Amino acid sequence: MNDGMYEFEGPPPEPGGTQRALLWLLAPERNHGRFIADFEFDAWDGRVIGTGRIVRVINPSLRKT
Repeated sequence: MNDGMYEFEGPPPEPGGTQRALLWLLAPERNHGRFIADFEFDAWDGRVIGTGRIVRVINPSLRKT
């Protein structure tokens, strides 16, 4: 589990819809070398509120090699 902030690249999606977003981890140093493209994850706010898929890892220190 990771805490993070996100910003949609357009209006927030309607329920059941999809939208691209940028995600910033609040503690990226805890995730060195852990992320790869196509990794799927759940968005959580006391319960699962959505699912996501990593399209691209911008921070090279977070990329799994």
